Amino acid sequence: MASNIALVLLSIFALSINAGPIESPQDSNIFLNDMRFVDSEDRSAIESERARWTNGIVPYYISTSFTSQERAVLEKGLQMISSSTCITFRPATTSDQQSYTYVSIVRGSKNSGCYSYVGRVKRGKQELNIEPDSYCMQPGPVAHEMLHAIGLHHEMSRPDRDDYIVILEENMQSGVISNWKKEPNSLTYGTKYDYMSIMHYGSRAGSKNGKPVMVNKERKEVRMGQLEKLSDSDIVKIKSMYKCN
Repeated sequence: MASNIALVLLSIFALSINAGPIESPQDSNIFLNDMRFVDSEDRSAIESERARWTNGIVPYYISTSFTSQERAVLEKGLQMISSSTCITFRPATTSDQQSYTYVSIVRGSKNSGCYSYVGRVKRGKQELNIEPDSYCMQPGPVAHEMLHAIGLHHEMSRPDRDDYIVILEENMQSGVISNWKKEPNSLTYGTKYDYMSIMHYGSRAGSKNGKPVMVNKERKEVRMGQLEKLSDSDIVKIKSMYKCN
């Protein structure tokens, strides 16, 4: 009997070793393909003033299909931004909705993930999609998507990213490399490359084999991305983008 118990315990121990690290939100696939653009013109023009929200005020509407608990999570994500920057969020008025000058936070269908348009969209409804039964329904991912709507790109899409990271495409899932495309029009606002930006993917996001898809220039795996707060450089970029203190 004792030998059988020992065998079971050894089996459980072996499984725990082979299971690998527990997936974290920033290392999952929730942010893959999460940036939307109306057309190619908007993709190249999102650094212009017309893609900014007037006076840093972002009207928003939360779909009534979210539960009260989910709404609280969404509001907390917005608060992560407003508490540390000059961006202000206010409920969209009837006029905002009629003129489509607001962000509509919609409840995503199963496997829709989270995504947002980048910058202020001047044509049509601007949706920010949050799939409730996923990693998306946390304040950090909500803030990440809203920061896209405010105008930020992913950190590893900076034009100078090759000075700081090495992309290991051989470890990537098929078809995801486009998420690492450098954005030549993405401004850095004088900030240094920030591995801990809330806009940075985790080092294993999109991995097909559990190995890192990004390492530093010394080819060492370092922690990349986090969803707890806006980093100092995230805050500087927003303040510079919106010309506020």
